[in-house]
Amino acid sequence: MAYVRDTAFTEFTAAAATFTANMPDHQSGDMLIVFGAKDTTAAAITESGGNYTSLIAQSTTGAWIGAWYRRAVSNAEPAFVGTLSTETGVLVVVAVANPHGSNNPTAVVNSADDTTIPFTQTATLATPSANSLVLYANAGDTVQGPTGWPTDMQCLYSGDVVQGCLGVGWMFYPTASSATHNTRFYGNSADDCRVITVCVEDDGNNSVIPAYVDQTSTAPDPIFTLSGSAFAFDGRTWSTPNSISHPMYGRDFTQCWDYTGAVYNDETTDMNDVGTGDVTFTNTTSGVFYFGYSAPFYQMCIDVGTAGTGSPGATWEYWDGGAWSTIPGFPTTNFTATGNQIIRWTPPSDWASTSVNSVSAYYRG
Repeated sequence: MAYVRDTAFTEFTAAAATFTANMPDHQSGDMLIVFGAKDTTAAAITESGGNYTSLIAQSTTGAWIGAWYRRAVSNAEPAFVGTLSTETGVLVVVAVANPHGSNNPTAVVNSADDTTIPFTQTATLATPSANSLVLYANAGDTVQGPTGWPTDMQCLYSGDVVQGCLGVGWMFYPTASSATHNTRFYGNSADDCRVITVCVEDDGNNSVIPAYVDQTSTAPDPIFTLSGSAFAFDGRTWSTPNSISHPMYGRDFTQCWDYTGAVYNDETTDMNDVGTGDVTFTNTTSGVFYFGYSAPFYQMCIDVGTAGTGSPGATWEYWDGGAWSTIPGFPTTNFTATGNQIIRWTPPSDWASTSVNSVSAYYRG
């Protein structure tokens, strides 16, 4: 399955005649997708050097947007260099891993300016294979970048330079279709915008790759459920629709065992349901509580109803393929406070599935 490996952006806040993009981490075989936007329609951005192939380009009433691609043959591909009249602009480069080995990306763009929030795609794009990765970019000449709302897409970038702005997001499409794919970009004003949609086909394996959030990365921008006409946040004024729902997503444990030292008690149902006070963690040195899932995982949330007292201690371990090992960098957690306790870590590279009481899973214990 094609997926976003990394993203890099470059904001040119001072007028220039040449834009050179920062490059994301990438590997041989990746598809590099470049989105560029500038704040006037005086002249298009053109790629110099012949390293990238143009996908699509379009002008709004007061701005310009384009997209290009390159199939990487190494992990050090030449940077995208754009030439233009002396202006400000933005370049966003997305490294897509596991693209189709021979089919190149396809793209469409709105046929007319969109001046209504939320900004949406109006053109039809075919996703010829299941599990296609679809990227969106929305450009306009307002002073604040449009943000893709996460119930429709995952936002990769939202920024602006002087008058030009650009927003970039992505979604998976599990089935092949020819349709007008949904987008929802929100901004501070209903200015003229164009939305580019780019399809990167699955690599043909139709496989899903387990992934996790890089805990060493910088914290994401906060996203709030919005309601009302406008509000100020982070030095910006945002126009909003009357109501938006933003559901929370989570996954249940595959298997949970409470091992007393002699007996395995199955606590999977009680760990996954909303009931309170229905699971008691073992409190003996010979006891073990196993949290298991069908793939490596990087976080879990435990609703603690009764806080531990005294000085309880716990050793957190994982199966490394040959033995139970201490989890490196795992936060100190002993459940001495009530409420939702969220625990996050970076999954060890050698974490392996193992069988506990005849049930295989990736266990934390």
